[in-house]
Amino acid sequence: MSDNQSQSAAPWADRHLWQLKPVRDLVWIAMISGVIVFGYYLQSVILPVLIAMALAYVVNPLIDFARRYLRMPRVLTVMLVMMGGVLFIVLFSCWLGPIIYQQTTNLVVKLKPYKEVLLKQFESDSWMQGVINSSIDGVNQFLRDSGYDPQNLIDNREQLAQTAQSYFGTAVKSLYTAVKAVFKGTSGALGFIGDVFGLMLYLAVSGVLIPIYFFFFSWRFDNIFRGWEQYIPKSQRERVVGLIKRMDAAFNNFFRGRLLIAMILGTFFSVGWWLAGVPYWLLLGMITGVLNIIPFASGIGWPFAMLFKYLDVLSGPEEFTWLAVVVWPTVVFQGGQFIEGWILTPYIQSKTNDLSAVTIIIVMMIGGSLAGLYGLLLAIPIASCIKILLYDVVFDELKQWAEEN
Repeated sequence: MSDNQSQSAAPWADRHLWQLKPVRDLVWIAMISGVIVFGYYLQSVILPVLIAMALAYVVNPLIDFARRYLRMPRVLTVMLVMMGGVLFIVLFSCWLGPIIYQQTTNLVVKLKPYKEVLLKQFESDSWMQGVINSSIDGVNQFLRDSGYDPQNLIDNREQLAQTAQSYFGTAVKSLYTAVKAVFKGTSGALGFIGDVFGLMLYLAVSGVLIPIYFFFFSWRFDNIFRGWEQYIPKSQRERVVGLIKRMDAAFNNFFRGRLLIAMILGTFFSVGWWLAGVPYWLLLGMITGVLNIIPFASGIGWPFAMLFKYLDVLSGPEEFTWLAVVVWPTVVFQGGQFIEGWILTPYIQSKTNDLSAVTIIIVMMIGGSLAGLYGLLLAIPIASCIKILLYDVVFDELKQWAEEN
């Protein structure tokens, strides 16, 4: 009896801690948790790296295509992509930027006239008047909370430039706080410099580092992100690599595919609503296209297109017709949905995320409640990866355990 016990205990007694699977699992969990905590506290430093890495991941298929089929050196392709990106930003800012600014200005200025027209149109409907008043008052309260008076915006359009600066200041406030902490933590003597020049330095350094990181990640993408296979045990290498490739396909399918589809649909909605005579066509079309990244969110643009056209008809000399107010904006939106569902999604994404509509809604609600906008963007690919792990790892292990017992 004692011999059998010693023989069964020998394999465990002769092993080191790192040879025990439960210990290795705990070590991996601790390492992943440490990386997450480390990244959280150094987010201002890591943010440029993550942005560059994400951009390199998005454009990598284009670089691979140029290298394989056009025989272009990878370095040259990366440089051309960077030049194209800079050219796109410059052209977009010079060509479409003023249009978007003008449309935003007109929309804010016309809030009060729109309210008066709607109240006059529904003067006999007290419930509708309450809805109109509460909606416009909500927008005005939002403007006041942002730090400026809506009435001044109506009387003086030049104040809209200060409005844009206010939004910019709010957006980078968290970055300023982080940079200030970095400077003060590095040297107490530099506290004043961190207060004054922290934000400017952070933006300048990030503007320089992101292209450098992007160039390095794009140039050495294969070596950086595919050299990890040699560190996986041979007995599990094929299975682990297969799982990671499937999860990479899930992220690739969502982000690269949805981003390209969003750009195409944003252009389609903008041009279509321009032809349909919808005011603020570029602003509304671009927003609707961007919202298309999040499933079901682009539907918000449809009622707003009809609403803006309706308000434009009421406040102008044009006569009300169902064709102009309802039919043509609807035709444009439904045409975009048809193109997305029957052409863009099958040929660009090619693969589905294998999640039902109910599951998508649930995971989006969970992601939005936990992480806001980032949760909405990451909920579906993360859910797809979790499903892959559940079906190919957890459920297989449970099934094997059930059969053995």
